[in-house]
Amino acid sequence: MVVARTGQAPRSDFDNVPAAVTAGLAGQRWVAAAPRAKEVAGSQIATIRRRLQDELSGVQIHGGEPDDLPHILSVSVLYVDAEAVQTALDARGYAVGSGSACASRSGQPSHVLAAIGGLTSGNLRIGLPPDLGEEAVAGFVKAVVEVVTEVREQMGTQNL
Repeated sequence: MVVARTGQAPRSDFDNVPAAVTAGLAGQRWVAAAPRAKEVAGSQIATIRRRLQDELSGVQIHGGEPDDLPHILSVSVLYVDAEAVQTALDARGYAVGSGSACASRSGQPSHVLAAIGGLTSGNLRIGLPPDLGEEAVAGFVKAVVEVVTEVREQMGTQNL
């Protein structure tokens, strides 16, 4: 697999080949499972979006709209350290990314989220695999709500 920008020569300074290969394999998996997987994931993302907005305060969600990728969601949560949430979710068996997919390595906030007026801290990236069961979605939402509540309590930000 070659990773290159459209209309440009391949980059020799691309240093995250495993991530590129993983993205390509994930894309192949989704294409093989489509179109049913697209419909299911869209419904599951809508469920996650709705429940998180209903059950947590200070949440901003990007994704889950009709023209968005059906299996990806970005969640920004006020008054939490995203890495603490990520670590606690991982301990419960749920893998999410912390930070924004478009954040720089320099530690600067996401320029994309800033440009659209989004929250630039407390960011979680959620990507659903094809054929994910509804019980996993329900368990995930419950875990996010519990973990965010716990992290806010640990940080003393639960009443902000």
